[in-house]
Amino acid sequence: MALFEKREEVFCKRDREGWKAAKAALQAAGVRGIKAWHCEVEPPVGGCGCKLDIRNFGPNGRIDRELYLLAVPVAELEKARAVLGNL
Repeated sequence: MALFEKREEVFCKRDREGWKAAKAALQAAGVRGIKAWHCEVEPPVGGCGCKLDIRNFGPNGRIDRELYLLAVPVAELEKARAVLGNL
C-alpha cells in the first residue's frame, strides 16, 4: 500500500454505534488501509468564553456532537461499499 494513496469516504454520520459496527465489519471483511476518525462539528456555545453549553447538563448528560467518518483507499472502495451495503 502506498504512503500517499488517495482515499474515499465511505461512512459519514453522527452515529457512534453505527461507526463502530461499520469499522468492525470492514476489518472482518479484510479491507486494508481503513482510516477512522471523528471530529466535533458544532461550535461551542457561550458568549463569555467559558464554552459551557446548557444542553450538556440535561438528565442524560453530555450530548454527542461528533461526526464519525471512515475512509478507505480507492483500490478497496468497491469492496467496502459492498460490505457496508449489507449493514
